[in-house]
Amino acid sequence: VYVTSASFPNPTEEGAPTYLISVGTKASALDSSLVTSVETSLAVGLVVATIMALLVLAHLRANVTAPVRNLVNGARMFRAGRLDYRVRGRGPREFYELADALNDMASELQQAQQRLESQVRGLRVAADVSQRITTLLDADLLLAQVIELTQDTFGLYHVHVYLMDEAAEVLRLAAGAGEPGRIMKEQGHYIPLSLEHSLVAQAALQKAPVVVNDTRSDPRFLANPLLPETLSEAALPLVSGERVLGVLDVQASQSGYFTPELVSVLETLAGQIAIALQNARLFAEVERTGRRERVLNRIMQQVQAAHNIEEVLQAAAQELGRALRSPTVVTLHMPSDDGRSEPDEPPTEI
Repeated sequence: VYVTSASFPNPTEEGAPTYLISVGTKASALDSSLVTSVETSLAVGLVVATIMALLVLAHLRANVTAPVRNLVNGARMFRAGRLDYRVRGRGPREFYELADALNDMASELQQAQQRLESQVRGLRVAADVSQRITTLLDADLLLAQVIELTQDTFGLYHVHVYLMDEAAEVLRLAAGAGEPGRIMKEQGHYIPLSLEHSLVAQAALQKAPVVVNDTRSDPRFLANPLLPETLSEAALPLVSGERVLGVLDVQASQSGYFTPELVSVLETLAGQIAIALQNARLFAEVERTGRRERVLNRIMQQVQAAHNIEEVLQAAAQELGRALRSPTVVTLHMPSDDGRSEPDEPPTEI
């Protein structure tokens, strides 16, 4: 195999004016050298490719596989209920952002779970309180129990209940906690329904809870000198059907105390109190009606057994006195022909 050649002028006068010099090698020697060179190149290329593959694999493992495995592990922890676990970001910026998103999701789920658990606990407490008060048929005893149980159960600063008067114009204090409640009740404390700066009046008018979580900055708060530590207040109407029976007013000595979950529980409790109060009133009305019927039956029996007018009057006076629990006088006026009492004859009293 000729590798190269060159032509030169002939320095002599003999022969051709130029001559050619060629350099060559045996083909077998060239083939052996070429094979060795190719093998060397292939070996070097294979080593370089292997190193590059290992470097790429290490890079992928450090920047992709490990961060992904870290995120998957965090997701498994969250699925197992470990919402307090936090994923640490690894790898490129996108993986850090994904880790932050997973942590934010877990935090929101944890807060929602805590709110739900708090609400469930509150509903259980409200159900327990409701069960205890719905068996009471005396309105005064019912309200006293409501005040005590509500204050102790929810850790409140003060609790009192207002009842609507017959004219539906005034909310009168029916029961209150502690010494302030006793003083206000003795003073005949009441709130006009038309009073604008009153949470109690607004709750009755709107038939919906009215909440102030910072009494120092809300103009709707009606300050009471007997309750100087009130920083949060919630007024919840006691509604039976379409009728407002009164308002449950609860107060706390901390700002922001009445969360939506707590207000929801107290609203449920207020509904149960309204039902219990309505039942107590219906029972009292039935008792009054039954007592009146029994008195009338006894009087009729006594009258029917009487033989003269004096026995009739005596029986009526005795039974009425027993029913009214006070001395009773029955006065008999004898009318004249024109329907008026005789002026000259004194009335007969039994």
